[in-house]
Amino acid sequence: MWYPKYMLQRRFAIFLGAGTSAGAFSGLLAYGINFMNGVRGYQGWSWIFILEGIATVVIGFVALFVMVDYPSTVTFLTPKEKQYIIQRREFSEVDERGGVAAQARAAFTDWQVWAICIVQMSITVPLYGITYFL
Repeated sequence: MWYPKYMLQRRFAIFLGAGTSAGAFSGLLAYGINFMNGVRGYQGWSWIFILEGIATVVIGFVALFVMVDYPSTVTFLTPKEKQYIIQRREFSEVDERGGVAAQARAAFTDWQVWAICIVQMSITVPLYGITYFL
């Protein structure tokens, strides 16, 4: 991660918001693409898979060359900016004593984790039920 752990919530919210927006507009996009029924001998639903597949492959190919693994490997930052990002991340590290097993055990025994799981399931199950079955 290029940012401190306390900024994770904002990134996660943006990610989930983008997924929700994509779901909202995907039906409209599919409706428009379906009008290509008969073009080059393909049915409308085939064009949906073709065009969205091409977009996915192109974006994946571009991301392969544009995305970088770590701040020290980028070319668009100055050395001072790289050092700042690396130091900011180092100072925001959380105490990680006990290893992964102890952290997993602590998460599964925390009542707040179970509470947020119940809230998430209470939102997601009805939402997907309405989305996919109505």
